[in-house]
Amino acid sequence: MSSSRAQFVKIGTILKPVGTSGELKVEIGDEFIEDFVESPHIFIKINGAFVPYFIEDMRENNYILFKMEEVDSPEAASKFILKDIFLREKDLRTTDIIRDSTKTGWIGFEIWNEQELAGVIEDIEVYPGQVMAMMRRFLWRML
Repeated sequence: MSSSRAQFVKIGTILKPVGTSGELKVEIGDEFIEDFVESPHIFIKINGAFVPYFIEDMRENNYILFKMEEVDSPEAASKFILKDIFLREKDLRTTDIIRDSTKTGWIGFEIWNEQELAGVIEDIEVYPGQVMAMMRRFLWRML
C-alpha cells in the first residue's frame, strides 16, 4: 500500500523582510538553488500544515530576494521571519543528480588515521542539507 502523502524537503529559511513591498531575504541550500528559482511556489509549515505560497517575483543581488503573492508590506512579510522553506520531494530536480554524482567517486574510498586504516566508505546517503558517508570501520591495527 503506497502513501499519497507528499514528502517535503527543507530547502532554506526566510531571514527577514527587505524594503517596503513585502520582499523577503532568503537563505537557500546550494544544492537547492536551481529548484527554488525554477519553482512557481514554495511551502511553509504553519500550525503543522504545509501551506503553499506562490512566488510573485525573485531577484538576486548579493543574496536572494523574493516576493510571495498577497504579501505586500513589511508587516505582512514579518510574519515569515525565520520560517523554513520547503518544496515537495517529487519536485526536486537536483536530488537524483546529487545522489548519483556523489556516490560515484567515494564508495570504496579508504579513511586513514596516520598509519592506521580506520575504515572504508561503503555507501553515501543524501539528506536535505548534508551528505553522509557510511563507513565500515576497522578495529585492528596494521603492522
